[in-house]
Amino acid sequence: MRIPRFRDRPVSENIVKLLRQLDSVAKFPEMYSLPEIVQLTQKFDVNLEASRLATFEEDLNSIHEFPARHCTRFDQHFAKLRERIYVEKKARTLEYELSSDALLLSEEYQNRLKVLEELGFVEQNMVSLRGRIGCEIHHQELLITELILDYKFHQRSPPELAALLSTLTCQYNSGKDLKFSPDTAFGEISESVKTVVTRLEKVASRHKSHISDLGCDIRFDLMEVVYQWASGTPFAQIMTMTECQEGLIVKCIQRLDEVCKDVRNAGRIVGDPALVEKMEEVSASIRRDIVFAASLYTTV
Repeated sequence: MRIPRFRDRPVSENIVKLLRQLDSVAKFPEMYSLPEIVQLTQKFDVNLEASRLATFEEDLNSIHEFPARHCTRFDQHFAKLRERIYVEKKARTLEYELSSDALLLSEEYQNRLKVLEELGFVEQNMVSLRGRIGCEIHHQELLITELILDYKFHQRSPPELAALLSTLTCQYNSGKDLKFSPDTAFGEISESVKTVVTRLEKVASRHKSHISDLGCDIRFDLMEVVYQWASGTPFAQIMTMTECQEGLIVKCIQRLDEVCKDVRNAGRIVGDPALVEKMEEVSASIRRDIVFAASLYTTV
């Protein structure tokens, strides 16, 4: 393969002659000594260090003394060695790609950093208070942080808060076009969440970035179910309100409890005892009966 800048240039006459001579050396090495080969390359204005050539010659002469040459499974062992070297090289490449040095050069990393800076999570390359709150959240970090700082939690009752957070933990898709009356709690909750999601998506779009699972992970299908559960409605009665499987409802509520813990910790970071107390009330309202009963097969 030619170097790009020499691709269109013809091979010089000296190089052609040298290649012919070296081909002769390769076929009849016993007819040439090391000084003659060095002199041959110099004759055609090609620089070749005699010391390097001597090293090559020593290696060639000693190759027959190498113990591995006498191994009956040399080919298989050599193939394994080659594969190991390839894997080690690939591992070094991946380690570099995951390193902070590689991230700093990544366009995607820079774009995401700009998103965080515009949202106020990072200020002058330092994590801000908003960023520290986000660090306490382990699911939908940006969205939940924005909802906290927009005071969307303070004005809601524990059952309403449970319904709001269920939009982030619900994995059930009814396939229906859900519509809520604007003057109801469910309508206000869905509108609040959609407004923040739209704002985050616009910021990400401006910086040619993408916030993973932001829009597609938000579902409102179990809001009423979770609201009723947090209000004390029996599970058997709740099952008559939806076509969702019991397991998905249980999983949604259990994940919701984990989010409550994250928001409670975030409230402590902000110094908001009212938020901490409210999240404890939400957690207490959903941690009951069959949803948090010990499994027959596992020990909690």
